[in-house]
Amino acid sequence: MFKRLFRYIKGYNSMNESLAMAAPVTTEVTAGTATNTYQMCFYIGDDHQASPPTPADPLVTIQDRPQSTVFTRTVGGYLRKDEDWLTEAGRLNELLKAGGETVSHEHMYWVGYDAPFKFWHRRNEVWLLKD
Repeated sequence: MFKRLFRYIKGYNSMNESLAMAAPVTTEVTAGTATNTYQMCFYIGDDHQASPPTPADPLVTIQDRPQSTVFTRTVGGYLRKDEDWLTEAGRLNELLKAGGETVSHEHMYWVGYDAPFKFWHRRNEVWLLKD
């Protein structure tokens, strides 16, 4: 997923124009009965928000997300496996339950703010949507 999106911002689009890489990079995880589905998104910077270039790759789309309320938990280090992310989501869910909050268990977001080659003081987040 990352490579396709990276190609888009590096000029594989209708304007053949490079776009600035914006943080965070989000991966929406939708729970399925047999398997989860994943959709990765890069944010488009202010200079292209009103009229982003059309992706040249048919598997890359422009998505406008509605405003939503999320609960988040910040996590450092590298989270490489699904189990790592799911463990953090479970921890956040337990904290929210203890506080009387309810969240959707249909979707969650795995969020990264740092380049892959940043080794220290990494910032990742798990987002759960308020029910």
